[in-house]
Amino acid sequence: MEHATPCGFESFYITDDSFFAFTLKEITQFNTLYKEKIRKPFSVVGINPINFRSSSAEEKLKLLLDCGMTDIRIGVQSGSDRTLSKFHRGYTADEVQGLLKVVEKNTKTIWDHPYDQLSIALDFICDASWETDEDRMATINLAQHILKKYSIYFYTLVSLPGTDIYRQACLDGGINNEKEIYLRGIAGVDDNIFNRILFLIAITKERGFTLPDSIIGHILEMGKLDREMTYQFINAFIQTVSSVESHHGVNLKHAALHPYLTGFNEYTKKYGEVGRKVLFRSYHEPYG
Repeated sequence: MEHATPCGFESFYITDDSFFAFTLKEITQFNTLYKEKIRKPFSVVGINPINFRSSSAEEKLKLLLDCGMTDIRIGVQSGSDRTLSKFHRGYTADEVQGLLKVVEKNTKTIWDHPYDQLSIALDFICDASWETDEDRMATINLAQHILKKYSIYFYTLVSLPGTDIYRQACLDGGINNEKEIYLRGIAGVDDNIFNRILFLIAITKERGFTLPDSIIGHILEMGKLDREMTYQFINAFIQTVSSVESHHGVNLKHAALHPYLTGFNEYTKKYGEVGRKVLFRSYHEPYG
């Protein structure tokens, strides 16, 4: 970073799953050196919520905010305890809200508006071969209530050969051929009602409000009767929100780690499983 700053870099993106696991002494040293030598906005991504169990978690967070952190990204991954166990995450879905309270109550940065509030983003992994509708609903319920305002990023589970997840996918019949594994980018999630509802939740949470659970329930019931009509309803909702913001000249690009997320698009993969539709968030270019 010290060498990059003279080259014109105005911010930094730290992708390190273990960054928050550094000791309080190490984070304190980082704070001192970063303020002295860099003092630029930075993001920390890939954090496991289990790191917030530490008694020093709040102090670490305040130190990072004090030296310039503007964005934090946390790998919640799922609301299903069964899936979290298979991912060896070390926490249950019921614990996540409590673990993230320290983040939600410490959001003041050292920068001026619009970067004066910490931008919080959460990662979710979709499409595990073993998941049932109940598992997917558990993720929807967690996404609905975990925090008041945050961005959501979706990734499809890739079952790499040699892993326990791959062996499980083979048992579940979730792998047709190994070629498909390597051609399936992590960014495109399967096109189904559960993933579309997660996208709908993302649109609301990025703007700081939560749809009533009853509305989510009605959309799910509508999906059972007429899937295409339900998809059109979700699309129309997202388009309406985006159009209203565009009409009023709202610019919220600062609200997330990536360019502001306004919707999603569909893409039929050219390789792997022919004809399978996947969904992409708006900042991703379709690929296959």
